[in-house]
Amino acid sequence: LLRCFTVDTMHYQFVDYPCDTTWDIMTSITMPREEGYRVYPNPHFGEVKVDGFSSGARYRLYDVHGRLLGRGRLVEGIIEVPYSGVVLLEIRDAKGVWRKKLVGIAAAD
Repeated sequence: LLRCFTVDTMHYQFVDYPCDTTWDIMTSITMPREEGYRVYPNPHFGEVKVDGFSSGARYRLYDVHGRLLGRGRLVEGIIEVPYSGVVLLEIRDAKGVWRKKLVGIAAAD
C-alpha cells in the first residue's frame, strides 16, 4: 500500500498519519484461563451458582444488544438472573474480567 512518496521537491501523502508509521498485526489471541471458574446450572431457571471468585467480586448482566440489565456483588457465590433467553454475565475481580453466556429458561405454569 503506497502511503506517500517524494519526487524532486514535491511530496505526496495519501494518508492522514505519518508516512513512517509502522503497524503491529495480531496473529493470535491468548484467551484467559478458565480453570477454577464455574457457573451452573446453565441453562438456568432464575439463579446461578458461581465458583472460583472471591466474595464481593462485581458482576453485570447484559442482554444480547449490550444493554445493562443488572449489576451487583457476589454474595455466597449466587447470582439472581430473572431473565429468560440469552444473557451475558460479566464478573470483575482482582484477576481481571471473565465473561460467560447464560441461557435462562422461563418456568412453565
